[in-house]
Amino acid sequence: MRSVASSDDGYYRKLGVEPGAPDEELRGAYLALVKKWHPDHNRSARAPVQFREVNEAYRAIKRKSPAFRPPPAPESVGLPTLGTPQPLRCSRCDRVTPNLRPKSYAAVVSLLIVSWRWRFEGVFCVSCARLSALKASTLSGLLGWWSIPGLALTPMAILRNAIGGKTDCALSTALLLWNLLAFRRIGDDEQAAEAAKILAIFGCPLPLEATILLAEAPTLPMSAKQAVRDPWRLRVSDGILHAVCLAGAPMAFFPLISIL
Repeated sequence: MRSVASSDDGYYRKLGVEPGAPDEELRGAYLALVKKWHPDHNRSARAPVQFREVNEAYRAIKRKSPAFRPPPAPESVGLPTLGTPQPLRCSRCDRVTPNLRPKSYAAVVSLLIVSWRWRFEGVFCVSCARLSALKASTLSGLLGWWSIPGLALTPMAILRNAIGGKTDCALSTALLLWNLLAFRRIGDDEQAAEAAKILAIFGCPLPLEATILLAEAPTLPMSAKQAVRDPWRLRVSDGILHAVCLAGAPMAFFPLISIL
C-alpha cells in the first residue's frame, strides 16, 4: 500500500476508508455517501454541510491521484447520446469554448400606437452575449420609444438586458455538463477544468449525477481569485452602456408629445 501524507488522512476518514485505499473502494465509498447526503434526497439540516465536506474530501484526494478515470456516459447525466459528444460552439462567433450559456435579449421597435418586440437568442460565449445584449438595447433606445406602449416596454427591455437577459437555468447546466464530457472525451483537460470551474460557481442546483461528474473532473492549479471569478458577473461598464441606451427616453419623449 502506498504511503499517504498524514494531512490527507482526514479526507480518507471523511469517506470512511483507510488511507491509501484503492480507487475502486474510494469511489464506491464516495458514491454511497454522496447519495446519502445529497440535499435532493436528504432533507435533514446536516445534509448540505455533510454533502459539501464529502465532495471536498473526494476532490482533494482525486487532485493528488495520477490516475485518469474516463467520465460517465452522457446518458448517466441526462444528456442525449449522439455518438462521441463534441464541444459546443458559440452561435454568434462559432468559437469552441466551455463557457457557453443560452441567452435571450429583448428589443423593442415602436411606431405611433404600435410596438413590436424581437428577441436576440442563442447559445453565446461571454463576449458575444454582451454584444448581443448591447445590440438589443441600442435598437430599443433608438426605435423603442416612439409609441405610448413603447414608453413602458422600452425601459423594461433595456433593464432586463442590462442585468443579463433571460437564461434557462436547467439548459445552462446541461450545456456545461455536455462540454465537460466532450472536453474530457477528447483529452482536453484544460478546457474540461474550465468547464468544471464554471459549474462549481454556477448558481443553479446540480443533480446528483452532475455532482459526481464534477467531483471527478480534472482540476488545474489556479489562484484563489481565479477559482471564484465568474466571467458572467455584471460589469459596471456594461451598466453604463445600457444606461446610455436608456437615456434615449428624454430625447424621444418631447418629439413624440409634439406629434401626438
